[in-house]
Amino acid sequence: MITPAEPTSPHPTKRRRARMFTVPKKFPPEFKRDVANVARRGDLTIAEVAADFDVSPESVRVGCTRPTSTTGVKDGLTSG
Repeated sequence: MITPAEPTSPHPTKRRRARMFTVPKKFPPEFKRDVANVARRGDLTIAEVAADFDVSPESVRVGCTRPTSTTGVKDGLTSG
């Protein structure tokens, strides 16, 4: 007759498992500027822009809130 194996401790050697995580992609400034310009036009939703450029929607949101180097204007703010 075969007996079941003895249950083992969940951490018999107390080793840590290696955590898997993704490293963010590094995009050139020109690419980021293009994504922000398309998103600012307002023709597409942020999700659509993100899908078209294969980036996350959060990356598009962050890119749209940073000032552009050419105009110095921060999206959503007005002067006067």
